[in-house]
Amino acid sequence: QPLGVDASGIKLSMDQLVNSWKHDGIDIDTNAQLFVYATAGLRLVRQDAANLAIQTAAEELQKDLKLSNTPTYKVITGNEEALYDWIGVNLAKPTSGLDGVLDLGGASTEIAFNVSSDPSTQLPFYLHVFDKKYLGTSYHIATQSLLGEGQNSAIASINGNFPNNRAVCYPKGIWGDEALGKPNTSADVNYNFIDCQKNVNQFFVNKKISEELDAIHQLLPQKQSPGWRAISGFYYSAL
Repeated sequence: QPLGVDASGIKLSMDQLVNSWKHDGIDIDTNAQLFVYATAGLRLVRQDAANLAIQTAAEELQKDLKLSNTPTYKVITGNEEALYDWIGVNLAKPTSGLDGVLDLGGASTEIAFNVSSDPSTQLPFYLHVFDKKYLGTSYHIATQSLLGEGQNSAIASINGNFPNNRAVCYPKGIWGDEALGKPNTSADVNYNFIDCQKNVNQFFVNKKISEELDAIHQLLPQKQSPGWRAISGFYYSAL
């Protein structure tokens, strides 16, 4: 496993993905240009390992789909991910109003909304000028990505604050480990809301989330539309 990358696992996942497309009757043009993008899960690992992982996935997809063009692949930045969230949500809307977007993922959370002017010299936001020809004008989009603050990574960090007494946050039978996969089998008596709240608050302090949220609040008066869309993977939405 060069650089700790499980190439065989990646190839198997890509094979399963292609088989699911075939099963659903999705036909991929062999002359199509494929774009393979990875997000926060690979931003959290070493760059060389991340590059090898995404390259392996792209090469396997090209082979399975018999593509004549070499796929374009990259690990996108958090701010690119936030911008793509905003574009995807607002291009898909049937109405003309534009919504801000909050995207809860497994390893990061992204925030994006359109603003009236360029705040980039004053606040820790990236600003994009998006030539939104589909809606007839251009927009300034402020984006922020909170790496390590997605659902899985946040729970892992919070659990790390009290490794010997995790049960304070998880009543018996509720999932509570880093992978959200093992139930807490401790007695219900260990659950304590106040102690849990203290540990969760410590996570916010350690990650400096308060400062990030303050920056967002400062920028909100420039937000150009009142609406918000919160999006997440179905796995999190179903919990």
